[in-house]
Amino acid sequence: MKIAITAVVVIVFLALALFLFWPMSFAPPNDLPLTVTFLSLNTTQSVSATVSTDYVVLPDTETFAEINEILNRHSFRRTLLTFTGGTSMAGHDLGFMFLWYSDEYMISFSGSGHVEINSRIYHIGRSDVRDIMDEVRSVLTDRESYRQ
Repeated sequence: MKIAITAVVVIVFLALALFLFWPMSFAPPNDLPLTVTFLSLNTTQSVSATVSTDYVVLPDTETFAEINEILNRHSFRRTLLTFTGGTSMAGHDLGFMFLWYSDEYMISFSGSGHVEINSRIYHIGRSDVRDIMDEVRSVLTDRESYRQ
């Protein structure tokens, strides 16, 4: 009986670990326009100002495909914040990047190493966030016509 209980506990623990640490892929919609917003906080002589840069990218464009390709190269995983309803992400030195596909699908990146997808927090890793933000910014700044 003791062995059976131990086996059940081990199986439940392994199933929970697999569930939490299994990598997930971004699955952005391919048929909705994308609005990309970069937010950063500039502080000079104790005066802070938020700087926002917006881009609009239409589906069926090369830029749209490149941004989705960038997202498809990275994965994220669940954390305890995913289940506890945590919605706070610190921006740190990287600022924030928001990808708005519609009112129903939004991805937020911050320097904290977390990503928020539709109001749920997931872990992605700080270096992955930096890579994604840099790559998306590079794709968009190469094509200034998307800037709003």
